[in-house]
Amino acid sequence: MALWVHWETCWKYEIECTDKWYDHQPLPVAENGEERIACDVTIYTDKVLKHNQPDITLVHEDTQTWTLIGIAMAVDQNITRTEEEKVEKYQELASEVRRIHGASKVVIIPIEIGALRSISKGAKIWFSKLDVPDFLGSEQLSAILGTAYSR
Repeated sequence: MALWVHWETCWKYEIECTDKWYDHQPLPVAENGEERIACDVTIYTDKVLKHNQPDITLVHEDTQTWTLIGIAMAVDQNITRTEEEKVEKYQELASEVRRIHGASKVVIIPIEIGALRSISKGAKIWFSKLDVPDFLGSEQLSAILGTAYSR
């Protein structure tokens, strides 16, 4: 699921990537001069934080807007709780990113898809913030394929 999100984000910002998402091999940091996408990279702060490594970090250099993306598959009935926990756990990191790295805005996007394709009530709001095409349907398909593959 994270692979698809990373690929779609690279594609959107014209950062070098493969033609097909399933062939994509994310680099720890990829950039085009205006945007930087980091995958599983620790964000260093003055404080020791338990949650300082989002699955994907997107930085718009010109506006200093940071997007922290946390991705997880949850048991369908726990999606809303897991989504809330993910937003909460990155709040302190968001504060530190604003303070230390001079971010003008930090957006936290929790992507939670249930193993049986469930999504939270707020999912469309979170997905629209990424502004990538057909995000919801593709993520659900990715979750199903990943669940089927792991068995």
